[in-house]
Order: sequence, then C-alpha cells, then structure tokens
Amino acid sequence: MKTKIALAVSAALFTYVANAEHQANNISQFTAKQSNQSHHPITLLKTHPIFKPEGNISTGKYRYFIQLENNPVALYDGGVKGYKATSSEKVNGIRSKLNVNSSNVKSYRHFLTSKQNDFLSKAQAQLGTITVEQQTTLAYNGLVLNITQEQAKKLARIDGVLHIQREILRYPATDAGPNIIKAPSVWSGEATGVESKGEGEIVGVIDSGVNTDNPSFAAIGGDGYQHVNPWGDGNYEGDCKVNFPELCNAKLIGVYSWPLVTDQYITHDVTVPANGEDHNGHGSHTASTTAGNILNNVPLKDVDGNDNGIVFEQISGVAPHANIVSYQVCTPGERDSINFGGCYPSLTILAVEDAIAKGIDVLNYSIGGGSSNPWDDPDALAFLAARRAGIHVAVAAGNGGPDASTVGSPADAPWLTGVAAYTHDRVFSGKSLTGFSGGDTAPPSDLTGEGRTGGFTGHIVYAGNYTDTNDPAGTLEQCLEPFPADTFKTGTIVVCDRGAIARVDKGRNVKAGGAEGLVLVNIDGGAPSVVADSHVIPAIHMNAEQGNILKEWLKTGQDHQATITASKPVSLKDENGNFVPVAAEFSSRGPNTSAPNIIVPSVAAPGVSIYAAYADSQSSGFKENPDPNDFSFLSGTSMASPHVAGALTLLAAIHPDWSPAEAQSALMLTANQNTVTSVGEPSDFFDMGSGFIDIEAASKSGLLLDESFTNYNLANPLFGGKPEAINMASMSNAACVDTCTWTRTFKATQDAAWAISPIVEDGLTLNVEPLAFVIKSGESQTITVTANITQADKGWDFANLELISGGIPTIRMPVAVKAAADNLPNTIQIDAPRNKGSISFTGYEIKGKANFTSNFHDKTTSIATDPLSKPLKQGETAVFEIVVAEKLNNAQFAVASTTSPDVDIAVYDSNGMLIGSSAGPDSNEVITFIDLPAGNYSFRVTNYQASSQGAVDDVSLSATTIKFDANSISSAMTTEMTSSQNDDSFSIAFNWDTTADLNGYVAIQETNGDLIKQIPTSLEHSTDVDIISPFTEGMMPGVSQFSGFEIDGNPTKQSRVYQLRESLPPNQEISDINYDGTLTGTVINWTFTKEAGDVEPTQVGFLFTPKKAGSKYGAKFEHLRNGDLVASTVTFSVKEAAPILKVTSPESVTAGESVVISTEGTVDPNGQKLSFVWEQIAGNQVSFVADSANLSFTAPNVSAGNEPLKFKVTVSDGRESASETVSIAVKPTVKHSSGGALGWLMLFMFPLAFLRRKK
Repeated sequence: MKTKIALAVSAALFTYVANAEHQANNISQFTAKQSNQSHHPITLLKTHPIFKPEGNISTGKYRYFIQLENNPVALYDGGVKGYKATSSEKVNGIRSKLNVNSSNVKSYRHFLTSKQNDFLSKAQAQLGTITVEQQTTLAYNGLVLNITQEQAKKLARIDGVLHIQREILRYPATDAGPNIIKAPSVWSGEATGVESKGEGEIVGVIDSGVNTDNPSFAAIGGDGYQHVNPWGDGNYEGDCKVNFPELCNAKLIGVYSWPLVTDQYITHDVTVPANGEDHNGHGSHTASTTAGNILNNVPLKDVDGNDNGIVFEQISGVAPHANIVSYQVCTPGERDSINFGGCYPSLTILAVEDAIAKGIDVLNYSIGGGSSNPWDDPDALAFLAARRAGIHVAVAAGNGGPDASTVGSPADAPWLTGVAAYTHDRVFSGKSLTGFSGGDTAPPSDLTGEGRTGGFTGHIVYAGNYTDTNDPAGTLEQCLEPFPADTFKTGTIVVCDRGAIARVDKGRNVKAGGAEGLVLVNIDGGAPSVVADSHVIPAIHMNAEQGNILKEWLKTGQDHQATITASKPVSLKDENGNFVPVAAEFSSRGPNTSAPNIIVPSVAAPGVSIYAAYADSQSSGFKENPDPNDFSFLSGTSMASPHVAGALTLLAAIHPDWSPAEAQSALMLTANQNTVTSVGEPSDFFDMGSGFIDIEAASKSGLLLDESFTNYNLANPLFGGKPEAINMASMSNAACVDTCTWTRTFKATQDAAWAISPIVEDGLTLNVEPLAFVIKSGESQTITVTANITQADKGWDFANLELISGGIPTIRMPVAVKAAADNLPNTIQIDAPRNKGSISFTGYEIKGKANFTSNFHDKTTSIATDPLSKPLKQGETAVFEIVVAEKLNNAQFAVASTTSPDVDIAVYDSNGMLIGSSAGPDSNEVITFIDLPAGNYSFRVTNYQASSQGAVDDVSLSATTIKFDANSISSAMTTEMTSSQNDDSFSIAFNWDTTADLNGYVAIQETNGDLIKQIPTSLEHSTDVDIISPFTEGMMPGVSQFSGFEIDGNPTKQSRVYQLRESLPPNQEISDINYDGTLTGTVINWTFTKEAGDVEPTQVGFLFTPKKAGSKYGAKFEHLRNGDLVASTVTFSVKEAAPILKVTSPESVTAGESVVISTEGTVDPNGQKLSFVWEQIAGNQVSFVADSANLSFTAPNVSAGNEPLKFKVTVSDGRESASETVSIAVKPTVKHSSGGALGWLMLFMFPLAFLRRKK
C-alpha cells in the first residue's frame, strides 16, 4: 500500500512559460475592447496541473492517456529499491541498444506493471469497472483508458499519477531525392571509404501501413540485391508472424496492425482483411522513400494506373538495402466526407515500444498535430525513450506554412529531427502544342502549357462542336460526361474548357468517345492556374489567353492537325552541378511555439513532387476519391522526413558508434544553407532549420554534438528549465536582453585544427571563446558564444557560426536571437511541498531600468457596486452590469460559491461582444483579464446543470481586481530582489509561510510606483514524500516486504534534504536498511539528500519481516524537515502461523549404523520457541529420545521381509504445530567368508616373521 501524507512546506517547484508566443498558443485568450475597438490581450493564469479539463468537449467517453510517475524502462536509471537501472545508456553506454530480455528489464517491467495494476485497483474502487485499452512500460509508463472527462478528473487525485491527457488524433503531413541529398557517394564508399546502402539496418515506418506486393519492398531489388533477414530466414513479426505470412519477405520483415484501426474496417468495407496492408498510400510512399528498393525503368502512371509514356530510369529509397518494418497507426481514409482518416498516438507508443524491443535502428514518423509541450505529449515522450534506446527518429515538421510558428508536435521536441519540405532538382519539362496545319487561317505559333504525359500527333477538334447523348443539356465544351464511343475518329485530339469537374475526368470523358489526346484550356474569368496533371491520355493544360487563340483558329476551315509534345524529367542543376533548393510554400515554419529557444525545423529535405510507392488497393468505403496506383507523386513534409530517415539509416550503417543526437548534429552542422523561399528570397533558419541535408558532408563531419536524457529532461521550461542550454547544433533565445550566452561542447571525429568565424547581420555581434582550437579524435571542446543585440533591429536576428578546418566539411551553426525589454517569465507557478519555505530564481534582466522593486500582491478589491448573487434554475441565465471607471491592470470574474455542480460564465463589453468565457465541466470558473479598459461590462452566469431535478441553486459571483499598492501586498508570501555581482541581472526570492494556496501577481515597479511588469503568480501546495507501507491486517509472518518512503524526483536546480523516521513495534524483523539509515531499537532514522536534477523517484527504506503474531500493531512514519513534522501511523496485524518443518533423513541405512534424522532449518515464522515430539510408527523398535530436535538411534538387525522404519515428528510453537513422517529402509549386515578371515590373520602374522629373521 502506498499512501500520500500531508506535508508542511519548505521547498518549491517553479514553473513558467518561456515567452508570450508560447502563451498565445497554449492558453485560451480573449480580447477586451473599448468602443474605439483597441485590443487588449487577456491572459489566463498558466498552471501545469495533472489534468486540465476541456471546456467545450462533448459528453461521453474518450481515450485518455494516464502517465504514471516512474520512468519507463528505456529511461530508468535506477533509484527504486531492488530494481537496477535498465536504460541502455546507463547499462551499456550511450550508443547501445536496449536488451528487453535481460533479467533487470523483466524485473523492472513487472514492477511498473504492478504499479499500474495498483492504480487500476484504486481507479476501479472510485469509478467501478473501466475499460483498459492498453498498458505500456518500455517507452511510456502509462495506460490508455476509455473514460469520461469527469472520471479523468477523479483519477487525477490518485497517488502516482503524473499527467492525464485526452488522446487527440494526429494526421499525416502529406525518384530523384537520394541523388540531390548526395546519397550515392555514401552508397559507393566515396564519402568515407565504407560502402553502404543500408545493409543490415532495420527501418521502422510508423504510418498507414505498406503496399506489401509493391516491387519497392520485394526481397530482390531491381539491382539484383538479395536482402537478408537479420532475424533469420522466415522469421517475421506482426501480422506476418501467424495469420498473414505472405505479407512479408526478406526485405519487409514485419507488418504490424492493431484492432483499434482494423476493427473499424467492417463499418466501411467488410471485404478488406484486417491486417497492415496500406489502403491509403501515405505509408507506402514514406517507406519506399526511406528504404525502397532500387528499381529501374519505372513508368510514370496516369490517374488510372496506366503507363503514360514517361519512364524514370531509376527510383529508390535513400537506404535501398535496409530492411523495413511497417507499423500501421493510421486509418486508411482522408479528412473528407467519409472522415475515416487520422492517426492514433496511443498506437504510436505501441510501435515505439516494439521498435525498442526488436532493436529497430531508425524510425520515420511523417505524422503530427498542433504544437504542444513536448515534455507532456505521450508520443514525443515515447520518442525520447527511443532516442535513449539508440534509435534515430525523423519527423515531419508539418504542412501549416508559410505562416510563422506553425511547426507542430512532435517536431517541436528538441530530441527529434524535424524536417521541412523543399524542392529537389528534378522537375518535368513544360509541354507545347505545336506542328499546326490545316484550317483556313494562319496557324498560331507554338502554344505552351503543362502536363505529365507523353506526346501525340493527330487531328485536333473542339468538344463544343460535338453532341453528347450522355449529356444532352450540358455544356459540351466542358466535357462533363463521357462521350459515346466513336464520337471522335481515331487519332483525334479534343479541346475541352476547364471547369465544373475534376481536370483529369475530362480526359477520361473524351477517351470514352475515342479521343487519343486532350488540350485542357482555362476560360476567361475562371481559375488561372495551369497544372501538370497525369492525365489518362497525352494532354496539355494551357491558360485562357492561349486557349482563346487556339479556339479561334479551330473555328476556320477543317482538317486541323497539331502535336502535343511529351513531358520528361529534367534537372534544375546548373552547368557546375549546383542546385538551389526552394522552400515549399506549405512547409511549416518556426519559431518554436512550445520551446521558443529551440530552432525548428531542424533541417530541410526534398518534399515536393516525390514519386514513390503508393497503395494499389483502395476502397471507396475508406476514401471519397480512391486513387489506387503502384506509384504516385506526393508533396508534403511527410515526403521530406523519410529522406532524413534514410540519411540517418546510412549514417547508422557507416558510423555505428554515433549516437542519435550525434547523427542529427552531423546532418545539421553540414547542411547546405544556400536555399530560397518560394518567392525567391534567401531562406532563414525558421524556413529551413540548419539547411538542406547533404549526406556526403554529414558522413565526414569532423565535429559532433551529443546530449543526455537528463539534460533533455531538465530543459523543460514548465519546470524552470532552459531549452537553449541543450547541447545541439543551433542556438536560439527568444527573450534576449542586450546579451545572451550559450555553451556548446563538440566531440572530434578526427584530429584537426579549427578556426571559428561569426557571420552576423548588421547590428548583431557574436563573441566566441575560443576562436580557434586544436583537437584530437575522441576529445571534447567547449565553446562559449555571446550575442550582443543592443544595436540590432527589433524582431528576430540571425547569424551563423562558421567552423573551418582544411580538408573537412565546413561546419555552420545557426543563431537566432530576439530582443526583449526583459526576460521575466509570463507566469510563475510555485509547487510548495512545505508550508514554510523559500526559493530563489536568478538571471532576470530589465533593459534600461536601474531602480525597481518587487512585491507579491494577492489581496483583492471588488469592482462590483452591487451584490452578484441570484438563485437560478437549470438553464437560466443571470446578467450583472459592471462599471469599470478606470483602466485596471487586472480583473478577475469568477464563481464565488454555488450549490450547482456546473455553472458557466461569460463577460461582454458595451458593444455586446464576447470578450471572455469559462465553461468547464464543473463550477470552478474563472476569467482573468490583463489591462482591462474602462467601460461597461455585462457579467453573465448560466446554471448549466442543477443540483437536482427541479432545484433552484444559489449562485454567487465575484468581480475583483488586485491593485498594486501597500494594501494589497500579501502577508503570506514576500519577495526579495538581489542584484548580481557579475552582471546586470537580478534574482527574485520567494518566501512563504502559509497553509493556503495563493493566487496573485508579482508586480515589478519603478520606485515612483510606475508598473514595469505584472506576472500572474500562484503557489500550490503539494507533497513530495509518499509512504510505502506494506502493512495490512492479517500479514503473513516470515514474508519480507519493503517499507519506507518514496521521494519524488527533483527537477529543480536546488538539492533537497529530507529527514525521515519510521518506528516499529518490537519483536519484528528489520533488515537491509538503505541510504545509510540508522537503527536504534526499533526506530530507523535517515537524512537523505535528493540532488538537483535527479528526476527519478527514490525509495528510502528497509525490508520488514513480520514475526510475532498479534493485532493492533502500529508503524509510524514521520517526515521531519526545517522544524515541520508530519506523522502518519498505519495499523496492522500479524497472523499466527504454524512452524515450517524441515526434515533431513537418509533413505536407507545398514543394520548397526548410527542414524541421525535432522530438523535443522525448521523455523517458526512468528519467532516462537519450538518443541519437538518423535514417535516410531513402524519397523523394528529402536531406542531414542522422544523430545529432542534431532532423532538419533542405531539401526536394528533385520532380516529379509522386514518393513522399513517409520517415524513421525511433530513440532509446536505452543499454539500451532506441524508434522511429517519419514521412512528409512534398513539393509542387513554383510557376512564375510572364512577365506577372508584367514587373509586377515596372515596379514597380522607377517611382521612377526620379519622380526624373527632379523635376529
């Protein structure tokens, strides 16, 4: 049993949001407006609760992630009594894979499972029967439960729950690629001397499944390469293991699906088998881009899957000889009218867990959602576990561009390689309509357009001059319905006007009538774009101006002839082989919303018009517009991410000693920054990250950067961490006050001398120490970089740190800095595990201010002149008018008290415009405004749910402000500012002495009272010590169990000291006391220090073995620190148990032999004195002492046919007894012959004869 105990306060946890951009995307915001329509942002207090209810969620059950407090196997470094570390980094070093079959892993997984089951027992005790959807322990320690939001709120109160979050579907972020990122130089070994196309590496693709019979995934590639299954011939995983072995082969060695997806098939199409076959195309495309086979002479297919005359000489994935495992986590549809599209993060966790267990080398995840804190997101946390388990992961940045701050989750996590989409050097040539003849007027000059088709020469006609019995009332020139067969004679090109239906359908319709070519023309006033479609017949699409010229010529004469030229792939490289990648307009951009001091995306790669494997089996029950095909063009960051996954696969193959962080840094440090946006301007780092990847250069990188799990964890900004301190290949600061500093530590891959050159924009300066260094392979070098932006422009400024060494690829590190008037947090949350305590935070700066003060204010003043109370029936609304005479720094509208379980509130301005609302699942409703203008406001409250049917509930509201004057300064918590001796920064110390939670503002004011900044601040009480109590009624004596305390992880920058005591009744056994505990009598005392940054819970205690039987025993747990004492006593009883009798006896003896039957090892679980009684129940009678512990006697003489000796022993502790019967066979004595006796006599006489002869 693990019981929470109330604790006094003496330490704190500080959480804050790093900047306003984070707040704007993660906090519900409203706008207060005056009559002149000026805008004033309203900030809600930001906290980090275990569970945050959603205000507008529909009733019913949802899938919820329940994250428990112990780290999963892949992240566990030890700290739990009796369980050794399991993370591969801790056990075998940073580059090792996790051995899931080790005894330590199995033991710790069992521990986590038992903790999850304990949680479930408590959950079911509160909620009744609940549906458990999944439990995971390797990459994510948690469960997925199917529960209501109200049930989730209750579960948040159970001990051991770290975070609860509703599962929200993510979506896919949806040739010549390997060449443009220079994979062939690694294939050939030219780059490093080690050849590799990914042989021996296993790539996992988490997506919509895989087209299992596509040649991209065949056992033998188009280059003749015969794949080898690293798991052994015929050993497959997932669906292939039992029911669908035909889906796999030596290349495609695993195809996974889960019922959460496939069980839905029956609703949409009962004919589709429930397995991991791809019926969407997205997963096949990403898998083949990562590691698809080399294929030669691949025809370009039209929209109906037929060859259209264009042939690619070769296509392949970036790592074409790697093995593939497919994980289907997405449904096969789209976000269309059928709405059968989306990807489950819970299945992603299962996929990551399997990848860790199976030793997968690289994962691609072309899936994402809106930006959110990666330290909370279940799939992002699972990928952190994957990184620590040695798995490289690439993720799509998202398709929300070109707007800023659109990179989504999990690509915003600093431990993942987020990828932007850029063009590659292969495009299709434009098309022409040429070779005109016929007609009565001069033919037009060559006309130009677009289309991905072959060419054709023939008779050209206008569709408007024909009749179509399938569309007698239609607009014939638009080709809206299939023309009857033989409408057009053989060899005819038909001109159709654009509009009304899909462009490619017009080709289908004229083909039905016998046409062999199509000219699609825009019309005046219609859509202006010209698109290169893959039509079912040779085609060209041209603009309205050229279309009008063509149609005018067709009006004259007859026998018009023309030629549609063929389109073909062409390279955009210049004569020197150079190519400038262009950012896709859709590619998501930084800055990072959830971690502003991390540059996102990480890198860029080809993601526009990528030709790769697709799904040839698609159901109209799944997709509104099925488009089955073996291969297809797709664009998106989904297509860019697998290029990076393939690159990481090659790096893993040729540099198996590089960690995932080091491989990512190699790609970032050596990326090509010579790229442009879609409008031709140079890309910045929020467009391209570190640049367009270059595998050849990355494979030869002379320097690398690595990072630990501990530092990733400590960087969480919600716990006061600094993401900018992560040792990664870029540097950023979103709130730099004049100067800001970073440190980075490199590791050398070869001996070299390096020179560092800052490359900066006007007004920005970089100071680097040192500017040069000499380093040997394997050594480390730390540099310090300081940016000075005092003369820089407002907004973001960019710079480069260039490191040069002869004969080694030049290294560039992006720097992005944004000037700020201060670097104060936007909100502060103090988590206080003691009633009295203090905590100090350093490094704050305010530009241009020398003298200022800080105070915490929490005493409110009402801004309402009349009472805000009214009885309301269910569904009724009351409106109160509030007059604000002058602008308020802050204002809070809230529910003060009510008997209703659920009321909702809203505030409107004088124009009737809603400026704020709160409609959660209960009556704890609050709306907070910052800088509320003077004016008239309507405060409305609705009784959403009455306390009972027909009830009238009293509802009282409050409308208050906190003024920043002496009267509002808190008496429960004070602040103290201290200037730094080294620079212009200062610290703020918080000192509190209260049993209550606090909410208010830290006001930073000039000495004349002018407000510089107000910071919403809260103090919430918590406990960081749990008791671990094995004590129950009816404990079995002799069974040892752990007892003691569990100390929560300490993510702060300060160590915490705990004094702990446990007192026990006498006559019980205490052993194996850990952490230097001292035993005095039956009292154990510990002084335990939880070091800063140690985020694992620690169990401090001992082994307790119940002995003496009895009831109403008490075990007392005490936590003593800084004079605060909290005690908790748990009662228990110990059963009376019978002695445990152990008898050791020979199976047989010989007559006359001395015999001992031993009871050594017999114990009494209760520790009582034992007595023994022996009795003989069979065999020839022997003499013995009946009440001794051991039985001793001489075996009797026996003859053939005598039964064996049998004895019964009974042991008793005075209350309970135990008995056992033993049987011993007795063998008769052996009689020796006379010759034998004579021999003994002669042996005796021999020495006498010798003596006589000697005389």
